[in-house]
Amino acid sequence: MSALGLETWDVVAYRRLLAESSVPVEEHDDGTLVRLIDAGLVRVREGRVHPLSPRHPLQAEAGRRQREVDRLRAAAEMLVSEYRDRPGATAESLQVLVGAAEVTRAAVALVGEAQRVVRGLDRGPYFSAGPLPESAQHRSEGRGVLWRVIYEGESVRRDETGRPDIGESPGEESRMLPRLPFKMIVIDDLAALIALPPDGMALGPETDVRSGGEGLLVRGSLLVGALIRLFEQQWNLAVPVGQGAAELDQADRRLLALLSVGLTDEAMARHIGLSRRTVQRRLAELSKSVGAESRFQLGVEASRRGWV
Repeated sequence: MSALGLETWDVVAYRRLLAESSVPVEEHDDGTLVRLIDAGLVRVREGRVHPLSPRHPLQAEAGRRQREVDRLRAAAEMLVSEYRDRPGATAESLQVLVGAAEVTRAAVALVGEAQRVVRGLDRGPYFSAGPLPESAQHRSEGRGVLWRVIYEGESVRRDETGRPDIGESPGEESRMLPRLPFKMIVIDDLAALIALPPDGMALGPETDVRSGGEGLLVRGSLLVGALIRLFEQQWNLAVPVGQGAAELDQADRRLLALLSVGLTDEAMARHIGLSRRTVQRRLAELSKSVGAESRFQLGVEASRRGWV
């Protein structure tokens, strides 16, 4: 009843009327009687107050409030539209792309929009036909666009058609992780494209992506911002290209494997056939190369980089 502007004692008086059918006017507080009459809930006849159905007053109030809600919604939609259309704004949107050709065209177009930085997660399977985003990369680098790319080690080790030459572009900062969740490029902080092979996560040259595969084109600060945070988390975990497992010989691999199971320097030296001092020197060199300040940190880095 508060929707009709009634106080608590007004409602009590109205309910008394419902129970007694009518009461003398003089038994009603003047203020309460006026409010009940204004609300359309009572009428006075022959010195007595009679209740009226609350249906019509409440329906009328509900209609009035609904009109207010409609006006508020229309005003909100207008303001949201103006917000989206403001200079420099980017609308939040998701667009599903079907087929490798459509995904590739979208990637090339996005790279063409880049002004500052392109962040990329690169994993197989790689397209074996059609225009490749890598060809657009060189043009964007000519405009001063920085590329920061994380490559998946598992895909790089495969002999896949279309696999990029890692770290050979002068405008690219490259890192590597053993596994990546999907292939993605993020253009500045405005748009992102996530590409998936036909079965979602399959790898390898046996997967034909020339006619299959899907992509998700994302625009808008909130969604793209979340993908940028994901990329930066992966970047912090990744190994700079040139510091990977390929630099290790079998002796270093074996040394790190023995270290990981907790052998002492003397025991490692006996197993490998080197002097204890040589083992210590080599472990110190490996620690320095990865920025480790302890044997434990060296073991963690070796595991993270796929050395053991």
